[in-house]
This record gives sequence, C-alpha cells and structure tokens, in this order.
Amino acid sequence: MNLWFRLIVFLLTSWRRPALGLLEPSVLSFRVCLSDLDVYGHVNNGRYLTLMDLGRFDIIRRTRLREAVKRYRWMPLVAS
Repeated sequence: MNLWFRLIVFLLTSWRRPALGLLEPSVLSFRVCLSDLDVYGHVNNGRYLTLMDLGRFDIIRRTRLREAVKRYRWMPLVAS
C-alpha cells in the first residue's frame, strides 16, 4: 500500500522538479518504512527495484524522453 502512496506523491510533485540534461543525475529521496524491510532489517531486492522504477519514471519525465518513448514504443530499463 505504501508504494501506491509513494507513486501518488511522486506524480503530484513531479511537475515541480526542473528539467535535466541527458547526462545529469536525477536524485529522489525516500524514507524507508518498516514494511520496506525484511527480517534482517535490510531493504529487499524486490522493494529496491520497485523504488528504482520511480527513479526511472522521474528521469524519463525530466529529460523529456517521454515523447520518444511513446512514439517508438521503447521499454526503458534501469541498469548498473
């Protein structure tokens, strides 16, 4: 449920973030909730990759790649 909340907050606040160049970094800050942690107190791989999806959405929007992604039906992914 908290991932839906984070997505809604991200979408509502994304218009305030400035545009980026293609080589500029995109930084998003999140707070880790107790439900994000596994039994060892670490953010597990599934939750981490879900948070990285928000970063991918952010960089696509801020670098204005959204039009090209829609036009060419690209499937951007996160690497490294």
